[in-house]
Amino acid sequence: MRQGTSRLDLFRYGVILPLLTGEESNVRKYCKEESAKPHYYKGKEYYFSEETIRKWYYKYLNEGFDKLNRKKRSDKDIPRKMNEEAINYIIDLKSGYPRITTKKIYERLKEERVVGKDISINSFYRYMKTNNLRTQVIANKERRRYEKEYPNDTWQADTSYGPYIKVDGKKYRTYLIQFIDDNSRLVVGYGFYFHDNAVNVQKTFKKAIEKYGIPKQIYLDNGKPYSNEQLEIICARLGVKLTHTHAYDPASKGKVERCFKTIKEGWMYARDWNKYGSIEELEEDYGRYLYDEYINKKHSELGDSPNNVWHKGIENTVYKQIEKEKLEECFMNTVIRVVTKDRLVSINNKYYEVPYKYVGSKIELRYYVTNEEEIWVYENNEMKEKCEPLNKKDNSKVKRENNIDYSKLVNNEEDVIECS
Repeated sequence: MRQGTSRLDLFRYGVILPLLTGEESNVRKYCKEESAKPHYYKGKEYYFSEETIRKWYYKYLNEGFDKLNRKKRSDKDIPRKMNEEAINYIIDLKSGYPRITTKKIYERLKEERVVGKDISINSFYRYMKTNNLRTQVIANKERRRYEKEYPNDTWQADTSYGPYIKVDGKKYRTYLIQFIDDNSRLVVGYGFYFHDNAVNVQKTFKKAIEKYGIPKQIYLDNGKPYSNEQLEIICARLGVKLTHTHAYDPASKGKVERCFKTIKEGWMYARDWNKYGSIEELEEDYGRYLYDEYINKKHSELGDSPNNVWHKGIENTVYKQIEKEKLEECFMNTVIRVVTKDRLVSINNKYYEVPYKYVGSKIELRYYVTNEEEIWVYENNEMKEKCEPLNKKDNSKVKRENNIDYSKLVNNEEDVIECS
């Protein structure tokens, strides 16, 4: 069983990232250039063939990040995703060889196993004609590389100290985590929290995507809440380029810093914080301020309001959205744990019970960033079993009729075969 998302997956994603973000539009040329360069993984030097890099690219496009390192599908030759893979491969060939014939494209697709053996040349001719792949798609592909400085091209994010608020008679420091669109200065996501940590950054990022779609890139601080493997995995699943500022270089994230300055002068320094008794009240008041005094007011550098600039600009670029269920999956955090003989695992200082069959095994666990107590066992990137929170009182009432060591049973291959 493959345990979790490995660093190898992130390494492969990094190699193909310029193709995914549009920085490089000619797949064939890029793969050829990269195959001639050394790549370093865990301190060792590697060279990869053009075909290998190209396969990583198309596998990501068709199956996503979590399946980038999976074994070959048993139904690989069935063209159930012919549209997605074939279109991208044809664009690649047409970009590199504008005069290439449809017959030659078909032969190359067969050689590279992009289409199955059951696709005839006549079917392929019809496919090319139906999808208008001879001219229109190529033109769209070539233009995309130059479509920069639009909304959702880049989001910046950072944390600012918020006010102290009194909850149940005790004062607590708050933190404002905020994402802004680099092009329009629109605040796309924000949240007040009692802790400045990675989970709260992820929650804010997720809220921003729910409302404004997926950005091409996010530009973040180097602190631990913004620089960690879980966020790398989330961005890889979403196809977002993750970049960080240089250390001790606050000017590099000047737009979000100026946004915080405006907010403090216009809102934070003009409020009586004693009247707020919860984070929810704080966020509600801040939301009203943003709507009335910031996102819908004329910006001196833009000549228009951030809200108007974003909505006008988004019409001229690709607006990438994602279904809610898929978004939840992308933001699931991944951990690896060894199951104790009491069939327990510990996550975030809490214990959870897993099925007996996993006793003694190292397993992959995932949980939703918005619900850390819903824990699932994953095998080969598929959701298998739900873990229940440990209830010591209920467990004390369960009658034990034997003292079986389940770890020995699970590790005994003959017993497992007989039971199945």
